[in-house]
Amino acid sequence: MSPYNRPATVIADDVSYAVHADLRNRKTGRERLDSFGGRSGVGGGEDVWGGTLQAESERDAWAIERAESRTLRLEDGAERGFSVRDESDLAAGTLEVEGFHTAPFDD
Repeated sequence: MSPYNRPATVIADDVSYAVHADLRNRKTGRERLDSFGGRSGVGGGEDVWGGTLQAESERDAWAIERAESRTLRLEDGAERGFSVRDESDLAAGTLEVEGFHTAPFDD
């Protein structure tokens, strides 16, 4: 999956906020299983996506963070839910996010 580094919209509790999204897709760690008396790696983990949303203001960032429902809408109309991570710097309008389901962007 390609990174997404473009404008987007967050719908938080039915209010739209313009943001700049810098998102990446990555794989989680490999799963380990006991087999034949030893440990072996199985699979490459699962795909997860996330990154940074830059809101237009501190006020917008706080509203997005406090919302009960959040949807990210990309320029092509693709939408996914997401959570806001504790590492966010809301005073700077920066939200660190982790997405739900498959990434809404691709090659």
